[in-house]
Amino acid sequence: MKSIILFTLILIVITYKFSWGQEKSPLATKDDIQLILREMDKRFEQIDKRLNFLENLSLVIITGLIVSPFIIEYLARRRNEIDRKKLEEAYKSVLVLKELSKYDPKIKKAMKSVGLE
Repeated sequence: MKSIILFTLILIVITYKFSWGQEKSPLATKDDIQLILREMDKRFEQIDKRLNFLENLSLVIITGLIVSPFIIEYLARRRNEIDRKKLEEAYKSVLVLKELSKYDPKIKKAMKSVGLE
């Protein structure tokens, strides 16, 4: 950053010193140089803020790309476990109905009509 500021100051001095065919203007004063330095500092601060934003955004995207397969796998296993429990409950219900159908002809007839005999 110091080299950029130094280069800018040298460029200002050279521009004022070698004005082609124009009246010689006075060299930049100390106040002019300080004003330019303050403006450059403001611009560099803006660039720093933008770079920080982009860095944070890229970290969020990379983290999402790394973590998302694990989250998807966890949710898939959880869903499979829930589906397995529901299937077991349905199977137990069918077994209970088969046992009851031995003693009740209405249940036996109903099970036969839906194909659970």
